[in-house]
Amino acid sequence: MRSIAKIQFEEVLGAFYREHSTELGHDENTNSEAERALNLANAQMGEWTKARLRREDILNVILPWHISCGGKTELVPKAGLTVGQAVARIASMGEAFARGNPVCYQKIQRMARLPFTPLFLSTRAIQKDDYWDLERKEGLVHIDGLHRMIAWELYGRLSGEVEVEAYVAKPAAVEHKINDVRLTKTQQ
Repeated sequence: MRSIAKIQFEEVLGAFYREHSTELGHDENTNSEAERALNLANAQMGEWTKARLRREDILNVILPWHISCGGKTELVPKAGLTVGQAVARIASMGEAFARGNPVCYQKIQRMARLPFTPLFLSTRAIQKDDYWDLERKEGLVHIDGLHRMIAWELYGRLSGEVEVEAYVAKPAAVEHKINDVRLTKTQQ
């Protein structure tokens, strides 16, 4: 991950709203849920960084529980998977995944054709039901972009020098004043 700049949450929301309408009139629109997760991440962590991710970064993003948009097959178990593991799981299922999970599969197919759009991640799992049982709770953790990341790898779009924009929440550095010396939480 290549950090570009520390940014304010308003810029994160602006980037999200440019690409994610919460008003789309179809059952598969989960953008309002993603908006709630972004607000939750901001409340729990408080600091945001704009970054660029390469393929290896994206393949290692930790995904929370995902039941394939109401399909027959749980794509990501409650313990979580990385994007790379989820792609391998879909590839091993072949056409059975598409037949048993038509909404999820259609989202992945649609995302494979669209231009790259920003991802929204955190450096640790947010306190939300889909994240509670994750085995790994630190690293790059998904907030929004599961279907896009899977689609980009499944359809070979992350090759070469491709970099994808991401907005990453992380815990805010807290300063403490001890004997006239300022220490950030990470220095203690």
